[in-house]
Amino acid sequence: MRAPGSRTFTANVHLVEIFLAPVTGVEFRIGVNRWQGIDVPAGALAVIPANVEGFASWSSVKESAIVALQPSYLQDLATCETEAVEPQWPVPISADAFALSIAQMMKAELMRKERASLRYLDALLTQLSVHLLRINAQDKTPAKATGKLSSYNAKRVQAFMKENLSRKLTLADLAAVCELSPSHFVNAFKATFGQSPYRYLLGLRLVYAEKLLAGRNMTIVQVAHLSGFSSQSHLTSAMSKYRGETPFRIQGRTGK
Repeated sequence: MRAPGSRTFTANVHLVEIFLAPVTGVEFRIGVNRWQGIDVPAGALAVIPANVEGFASWSSVKESAIVALQPSYLQDLATCETEAVEPQWPVPISADAFALSIAQMMKAELMRKERASLRYLDALLTQLSVHLLRINAQDKTPAKATGKLSSYNAKRVQAFMKENLSRKLTLADLAAVCELSPSHFVNAFKATFGQSPYRYLLGLRLVYAEKLLAGRNMTIVQVAHLSGFSSQSHLTSAMSKYRGETPFRIQGRTGK
């Protein structure tokens, strides 16, 4: 809980604040947007995007949970959940019953007498992140393709992806290979390959991960790292969704 006060902040991560109880007299400034004199209900959700200056003040006691999300972590999840390339957040303050339930479970876990389970907290964080991405994807329509990549650029970007599977590849990295703007590149890539760059890259990573798992000389954590997934759970989630398999089952079959 925080006594009435104010705070100015800028972070290189997305900050998600979930209000656990009503708060009166709230003011928010996020970038050039401003909300003043708001009475915030329990379950209200405020998102301050990374590298955007934010200011908040409140005139009553505030109880909330603040979660920091790495942009790269959300981008990894986006490859599994949506066609979004970069999250574009909705109106920063809105009521969200699901986010409130996640925040309450996080609070309960952290306040247990026993040591909090990091795996359980990580699972809750993943649920919240996926939920935010799905909100972000609502009411969005894909951009129309304006033309295909040349045969030369298509081969170049395919080779670049395959050579850099373990790296965190950004849209800017991929567009630079083809010497195109990011927006032009996305449209041209979809027209050429029938899917977004990150969905295509995900497919390459899954194929490579399956090959490494079949060798049975690496742990699943090592395979996840080498194939470009942020964690073992991220690899397992993607493989289950798009292959109907799990890393453990693949290793088990090849070991027989």
